[in-house]
Amino acid sequence: MIEQFIDFANTFAYVYLVPGMTIALGLCFFFIAIPQCQSLECYKRSRFLMGITFVMYGLAIILEQITLKGSSSSGVLARLIIIAISVSQAFMFTSTLVTLVDISYLTVRRIAAEGLVLLALVVSAFHVAGLGSRWADGVLCAMVAGYIVLLVRYVRLFRRRYAAYVRCMDNYFSDDETKRLQWVSRSFYCSLAVGVLALLYSFKPSALTCLVFMSVVAIYYTTFGIRFINYAFTFSLYKEAIEDAASECQNGQPAQEADTSVLSDNAGETKGAAPPAPEDEQLMRDIDELMQRELLYKNPGLTVAVVAARLSKNHRMVSEVISRCHASNFKSYVNEMRIAEAVRLLADGWLHDHTIDALAEECGFCNRITFYRVFKRIKGVAPTEFLVTESAECN
Repeated sequence: MIEQFIDFANTFAYVYLVPGMTIALGLCFFFIAIPQCQSLECYKRSRFLMGITFVMYGLAIILEQITLKGSSSSGVLARLIIIAISVSQAFMFTSTLVTLVDISYLTVRRIAAEGLVLLALVVSAFHVAGLGSRWADGVLCAMVAGYIVLLVRYVRLFRRRYAAYVRCMDNYFSDDETKRLQWVSRSFYCSLAVGVLALLYSFKPSALTCLVFMSVVAIYYTTFGIRFINYAFTFSLYKEAIEDAASECQNGQPAQEADTSVLSDNAGETKGAAPPAPEDEQLMRDIDELMQRELLYKNPGLTVAVVAARLSKNHRMVSEVISRCHASNFKSYVNEMRIAEAVRLLADGWLHDHTIDALAEECGFCNRITFYRVFKRIKGVAPTEFLVTESAECN
């Protein structure tokens, strides 16, 4: 009974659900309008290519069912089809997700240089495998090895580009995590997991493994497709920060990052930078005075553009001055002010009449979790333990 249910569910998912869903999403990528914005040119290109990929993936599954069903000698060919699809998916998902954080990434030259090369290799693999069974196993092993190398390369590429993006976010936003496109990073590693599952499934095919794989694909593709379409309509919220990230990537900055420390709260700190010029120090004093006078740091949605507008300066100039004078990014600079305010309120007995959530909100944090994390990073203890620690040190 259970086996029959698995077979039925597997057939439904493989023959109807996943092909229909991917083709439908691909058509949505083609026909849902994109807001007019020059910075979204690469996004438009990636959405068009992703639409083609989704439609072709759905058709490939249907074609696999038609051509391989009932064939006893199709094991290697079926695995080659799965790996070929996985290679195309790895290229398109990586290129698309990188484009979301580096809007200048997916150029026509890059598509031609990499996409067409991968296509040629896949076609060659099928051609050689079709020459005879003695070639098939060797081609399959070569395809698997090449696919693994490709995944490693894409992980390194995405981490570098995402690191540059995070650095620019921390130099633009003070705290607003909802505008940081964290779903892009999660989507990349989910797509990586799907790619690994596809590889494992190709060597251990069964009704159960197929059902699990197709269920994961259906959930992931649907979630990604919705977020991918919505990206264009929320782009204005982080447009300037992402343009900064694209400019940094074009200048070759991501390649200089060799570790994951850039993903911390201090991402973007300058090391070994030249001392600030007198005009930088004067602008820094103006920034400090403005922040304290208008209590701008208490605004959880504060951006460096808001500070720059108050001073009639360019936002990149303001973030660069903060970096040179404080050796930190805009986010860290503002958070230090917020924690200083929290310490003052704690010393005044704020928690006698208010909650930790109220304290976090009063100091400019979006939520208690972020407040706890930043407070502990700067002060070494949690807010509720701070006064006890301070009293012990004084005694």
